[in-house]
Amino acid sequence: MGGERMPAAAQSMAAVVGTGAAPAADRLAAALDELAGLDAASLTRRWRRDFGSAAPPGLSPALRARILAHRLQIRALGGLDRDTAQALGRFAAGRGTGAGRVTSEPGAAVTSTAIAVPVPDRRGHTPGVQLSRE
Repeated sequence: MGGERMPAAAQSMAAVVGTGAAPAADRLAAALDELAGLDAASLTRRWRRDFGSAAPPGLSPALRARILAHRLQIRALGGLDRDTAQALGRFAAGRGTGAGRVTSEPGAAVTSTAIAVPVPDRRGHTPGVQLSRE
C-alpha cells in the first residue's frame, strides 16, 4: 500500500471479503468509524434515514449504533442466504426439525426437547467441565 498503513477495521474487513475488495473494505471501515463517532441525536437522525421510521423507544444509543453497523455490513458484505434465513426462522418459531426437535419417523408427530445451554459461573467455569492439575 505504498507506505500507508491500513486501519485495523479495514484489515479485518479485507480479510472477510477477500483480497480484491480492499477498497470496499476501506469504505465499510470508514463508514463504521464514522458511525462510532456519532452522538445520540445523530444516531436518531441516521436511524430515521436508514430505516424510514423512528427508532423503537427505549433503545439505547449503543444498541442503535450496533444495529446500524450491522445494516452497513449487510449492505457491504451481503446477508444470510435463503436456506439459512428459513432455518433460523423455523427455529425461532419453534417449528423446525433440527436443534431442539426430535422426530422418530417421517410423518410422526414432532416431539419438543429442551435445549440446555451451559452458563459459565462467575469464574468462567462451565458446568460439567472437569478441572485437573498437571
